[in-house]
Amino acid sequence: MFGMKAKEKEKGTSPKDIMAGEIERMTPDQSLCYKLPPIYGDDLVIVKPNPNYPNKGKKYLVCSESVVDGKPSGKVVTGWDSDKASYIAGWIIERLGVPFA
Repeated sequence: MFGMKAKEKEKGTSPKDIMAGEIERMTPDQSLCYKLPPIYGDDLVIVKPNPNYPNKGKKYLVCSESVVDGKPSGKVVTGWDSDKASYIAGWIIERLGVPFA
């Protein structure tokens, strides 16, 4: 009992790994949308492949869009970019983002 190592989680089963996998599997015409709770601005976070990659910028763009009366406003603002899907997934999970349909 004592001194035994805890059984490690299998890679790819955590919520962060699952979300990162979804981000990595996106095709150029796809995007993923997550809703943030009011404490973080009650906005949508949109993750999409950078159409200019690899010539300019990083692999993924992270954008935001405000919500008006429960619907997207249509005004999308690019916030930042990243090459690491796991970093984006962790950022969204830390802010309690949930998929928005």
